[in-house]
Amino acid sequence: MQLRDCEKLIILNIPQHTVLGENVIGYTALFDASPFKKSVGNDNAEGDVDKVNGWVKSINAGRALALHRICCSTYENEALPISEAIYQEIKELGLQVLHIENKIGITPQKYLAENPYLENIDEREMLKRYIVEKMGQM
Repeated sequence: MQLRDCEKLIILNIPQHTVLGENVIGYTALFDASPFKKSVGNDNAEGDVDKVNGWVKSINAGRALALHRICCSTYENEALPISEAIYQEIKELGLQVLHIENKIGITPQKYLAENPYLENIDEREMLKRYIVEKMGQM
């Protein structure tokens, strides 16, 4: 897969075991958002493939960004439907989790809006369920 030169590409989900090739994110919005600097003849931190791979995979690392990982994935967990996995994260971390930006400024809501694999997620229903549940605990 060639990602290079996709100027608008900023959302990219890469499994942890996948290794990106050299210059794979060059000339993309993702590279522009990265800490790597462009220089003449060096559009993708050439020679720093391991650093680029590590950085891309760290964008949504950590417990606070678990919802980001779910929302930007293809999510294939038959034991727990995607909408329920999302709801459980919201329930555990609170509504503010929907507005937390990762290193490149993307929120879970943005991932949901852009992820073609998660078309049937009804955020309003989840929010309504969350509020009703919280009100019942008062």
